[in-house]
Amino acid sequence: MRQTKAKATVSFLLATAALVTVWFSTQRAVAGPTLVLPEDAVYMKSWRTGESYWWTYLYDFPPGEYDVGEGYYIGWCVDEGHYINPGREYYPVTLYSSYDPNMPAYFQDPDWDKVNYIVNNKQGAWDDVQEAIWHFINGSIGGLYGGTDPDVWAMINAANANGEGFEPGCGQSIAVLCDAGEGIQHTFIEVNQPVPEASTLLLFGSGASGLLFYIRRKRPLRT
Repeated sequence: MRQTKAKATVSFLLATAALVTVWFSTQRAVAGPTLVLPEDAVYMKSWRTGESYWWTYLYDFPPGEYDVGEGYYIGWCVDEGHYINPGREYYPVTLYSSYDPNMPAYFQDPDWDKVNYIVNNKQGAWDDVQEAIWHFINGSIGGLYGGTDPDVWAMINAANANGEGFEPGCGQSIAVLCDAGEGIQHTFIEVNQPVPEASTLLLFGSGASGLLFYIRRKRPLRT
């Protein structure tokens, strides 16, 4: 009888572990700062607008399920030293999360967390946001803001105070890099972090509840 109970216990724990494993494997797409992005290049075209530095259109995605798809996105510049022909040329771009350690060397910067904080805590007009972004990341030419606009300084100071280690949560915006090559202006778009589906939350909740029930049953009674 004890051997049968032991086998049942092992089976239950293995099943619970499998549920937890499924939960965490699905979170590559929905938790933390990680996104599911295509490995192959997509195409990008950008326009100048009065809402952000770029109004970016992505299209021609390879088959697959991704957290970014064909459509228009709010876009920003992190490289004044290079140029993009607005509205006239299409560029093949590789997409990277701004938290991806494997991004190209010319995109790497320790302040991506602060830039992500800024795009989730904007103040003032769009050009104020762009100046605050350039303060932290601006290609190889530097970009420390030397002006006096109070909205720009408010974002810079807030990012310095609160942006270290910032990671966008579900429903917040995460910067996705649009890499068209080292000699083409480095840009990024804002992408909303996906919210976990109810079915995924239910799966994890069922496994956790079952494990808690088992632990409570095995707890010795007090006399």
